[in-house]
Amino acid sequence: LLTTPSISSLYDTISDLKPNLFTMRPSGSQYFSIYDTAYLSLIKDSSHKPIFTNSLKLLFSSRNKNGSWGNPNILSDSLLSTLASMYAFQQSHLRNSPIVQQVLAKSEEFVLANYNKIADESFFTAGFEFIIPNLIEKTNLPLMDNPITKKLLSYQQKKLSLITLEYLEKKKPSTLFALEYLDSY
Repeated sequence: LLTTPSISSLYDTISDLKPNLFTMRPSGSQYFSIYDTAYLSLIKDSSHKPIFTNSLKLLFSSRNKNGSWGNPNILSDSLLSTLASMYAFQQSHLRNSPIVQQVLAKSEEFVLANYNKIADESFFTAGFEFIIPNLIEKTNLPLMDNPITKKLLSYQQKKLSLITLEYLEKKKPSTLFALEYLDSY
């Protein structure tokens, strides 16, 4: 897996940064991103062991009381962060733990109870229409046939039909910040 120079170089960079990530002092108003931390927990070395071993602990301790993760004042952020965290725990070695199963059940309740409310949101992060359906599919939540998911998928298809490789290279649209949705392709 780590044979090409670019992958090896990336692995070395991650290995160099890893010890510093949880000791760095915050320099802005946001210390860490739940969404990004969830994705970090999925990165494994060549023997399939997690590289960022503290990321799941950080996620576990960062849950909101209502079972969500992320900013409780911004529903789209809560949904993205909660779905990403759920997926991280579902993919982890802790997935069968009774306490993790309880956490996942409460998180699922949050998502199912609040998902339709995103129709009222006026602001979404870059690539929301790509990431949310992908995370719903990954977490196996029964929302793929939901009208909101279908609308997001239609936005996704419309955007994809307008994007050419030349456009991506020249304009570098915000869609590039949501490439994690491509992992199933």
